Amino acid sequence: MKENNKILNNPKYRNDPTWANGLISASKNVASGVMMLVRTCNATLRGDVEEEAIIALSSNVASATAQLVTASRVRADPNSGSQRNLDDSAKSVARATDKMVKTAKLYQDKHEHTDDILPANTSIIHKLEQQMSILRLEKQLEQARRNFTNQNKEDYKRTV
Repeated sequence: MKENNKILNNPKYRNDPTWANGLISASKNVASGVMMLVRTCNATLRGDVEEEAIIALSSNVASATAQLVTASRVRADPNSGSQRNLDDSAKSVARATDKMVKTAKLYQDKHEHTDDILPANTSIIHKLEQQMSILRLEKQLEQARRNFTNQNKEDYKRTV
């Protein structure tokens, strides 16, 4: 009986909703990151999305996993089987995401290399595509500037 009271009065084992919510939030971040990564990989295979998205999302999953492990360590017994399993799983996720990043970069490098060896008659098409891309980006930048200016005007009107 004394041992049960000792456990219940130990702050390490008290019910802490903030910690629990942080742990739940961290696990949801890992799950949503993995789902987005899988969807992005499928979209990349279809040619709908660039490889950079895989690299960014892989880093996001690795980061979310590290946050989950850190959140779990706050109150867990470091020698427990569950904690060891979580650590092993986190290492597996880190290895897998690292492998995905390396593969995406390798694919990207090969893809860029094939662009360099285009026949002369397609170089004009390639240049036009680059110009179109620049024009699209400039248009997006101009729109963003207009939105920013409008937001500043709205903020100013609210303060006056």
